[in-house]
Amino acid sequence: MVKFLFGIALISYGFFRTFVHDPVWGLYLFAALTHIRLAQLSENYYLPLQIPIVIASLTVLLYLSSAKYPKKFNRWPLEVWLLGFIVVGMAYSSSKAAFNPQLSWDMTFTYFKYWIFFLLLIQLVDSFEKIRNFHNVLILSACWLVYRCYDLRGTTGARFENINGGSIGDSNHFAAALVLLFPFVFQRVLSKNKTEALFAGVLCFGIIMSVVITGSRGGLLGLGVLFLLLFMNLKQYRKKMLMALVVLCLAVSPFINDYHISRFKSLVEATQEDTRERSAQSRLDFWRYSFELFKNNPVSGIGLANFGYYSGPALEGMARGQRGHVAHSTWFEILAEGGALVFIPFVALLIIFFRKTKRILKVYLANNLIQEAQHVIALRVGLGAFLVNATFLNRLIYEPIYWCIALGIAHSYLVKSRAAALSPVNCDHAETPNAHKVVSG
Repeated sequence: MVKFLFGIALISYGFFRTFVHDPVWGLYLFAALTHIRLAQLSENYYLPLQIPIVIASLTVLLYLSSAKYPKKFNRWPLEVWLLGFIVVGMAYSSSKAAFNPQLSWDMTFTYFKYWIFFLLLIQLVDSFEKIRNFHNVLILSACWLVYRCYDLRGTTGARFENINGGSIGDSNHFAAALVLLFPFVFQRVLSKNKTEALFAGVLCFGIIMSVVITGSRGGLLGLGVLFLLLFMNLKQYRKKMLMALVVLCLAVSPFINDYHISRFKSLVEATQEDTRERSAQSRLDFWRYSFELFKNNPVSGIGLANFGYYSGPALEGMARGQRGHVAHSTWFEILAEGGALVFIPFVALLIIFFRKTKRILKVYLANNLIQEAQHVIALRVGLGAFLVNATFLNRLIYEPIYWCIALGIAHSYLVKSRAAALSPVNCDHAETPNAHKVVSG
């Protein structure tokens, strides 16, 4: 009953703010329901599962009719076109799929919806307040995932499974989602508001505990990369971070059992060929086979979601037409199934994101805009650690990858608009002293 009431309150508040305040609230609500699944909110009481479609359609209509946005769809950065190229590449790849073309086209349509959300997010998020609100949505998502892990603890087997979690139901996918969300929560640990910092600290503990409970080695590796990246990017907080890390490890350690130790110990053993376990070895075999499939189909790949139909007969002794395991790596998933038409624009998107946000970060730090800088660091660290985690599991279908990129674009427009108000210097030259002075205003 409590979950159902929470769902009603969340949906009602989102719809109300979308109608009365700003259509961007429709995006916030849609994003929240990516992790806070309606199927989980309505386990005992009915909620229409078509709500996200209604929200998306309503957001578009209200945006088109809103006087707050006199210039409609006026932002078309290169990233919009690259994501569009990914969708086109997926469509071409789906047309070549030898097995289950319907599934390939479903994934292509999912990415088309990603592109629409991506485009809307860039148009509607035009202030730092809206960026902060979107971060709040991600923090709320992290709260929900930790609650799910707590609520279902010990009921899903040795490894936690997020039942009815959609694209984040599997334990490895669940851990990967928490890895991406962690920096947005940790950023609030550094808040001057002690209540906010305390709440964020407790939630950080919950995230780490949840990753441990999943038994995901990729998740644990992702957490390690997270702390390393945070340590590198937040130099002024290193002492506080080390203290926080020690406290968190001590708090988590009593809950780690022999199963978790054996799972995480195999991270080291996986690098030693004579002690490599079956799971690690199979991943290497799938990666090699993925690359072979890519070499045979370099342009279009074999079709989205089709790898299992090849790996089953080739590596697992299955009959033709039976579906085996996935590639167990986002990079090899894209290479084998989408080919160069999908892989090249995907990598280009990531390169542009990290280069662009690096320039923006320099501007913020040069002008002592600490909060803004921390928001950019959260984007960079979250996506960077997630991509390390995604090296070991299929995560092509996970929309927050593109939310991070879109929020980076929103930061770049904010920097440019502020600079343009005083000088023709723009964000692309933000490393120069003059640009720093302009942006500081």
